[in-house]
Order: sequence, then structure tokens, then C-alpha cells
Amino acid sequence: MLVVNPRHPDALEGRSVDWLEIGITRRRARLTQEQLARRMGVSVSTVQKWERGVVRMPRHRERRFRRLTVSGLPRARFSLTTPS
Repeated sequence: MLVVNPRHPDALEGRSVDWLEIGITRRRARLTQEQLARRMGVSVSTVQKWERGVVRMPRHRERRFRRLTVSGLPRARFSLTTPS
């Protein structure tokens, strides 16, 4: 069985980013559309079009998107104590 680390940007390499994933992933990374646009080097309207599925994110932008959003995801926090 292959185990993939979903926090690593290369784990999803080769799979296209779909429009629904863009908005969900951006919000999970706690980025606004404006912040994502600035970091991706595109306009806010382009990010909005990607999120609505009006246009597809070009492949050359997908890797950058994954790197930006994966690095921005909050780390999981685990507690070793048992709930009372």
C-alpha cells in the first residue's frame, strides 16, 4: 500500500486542481482571495474565476498553488491526555 503525505505539495502532482478544491483549500490555508492572488501573481478576478469554475487554473500555476496552500495549512495538534 502506498502512503502519501497530503501535506507535501508533490503528493498531488499530476492531478489537476478542480474549481471546488481551490476555494476550499484557500480557506483552509486561511488566505483571502486577495492574498492568494498576490502570492500567485494574478488578479483577484482571476482567482474568483478559478473558484467559480469559469476558467481552469493553468498547469504552470497548479504547483505554485499547492505549495502556497499546503505550507499555509495549520499543523494538526494532538493531545496525549485523555478527556475527563
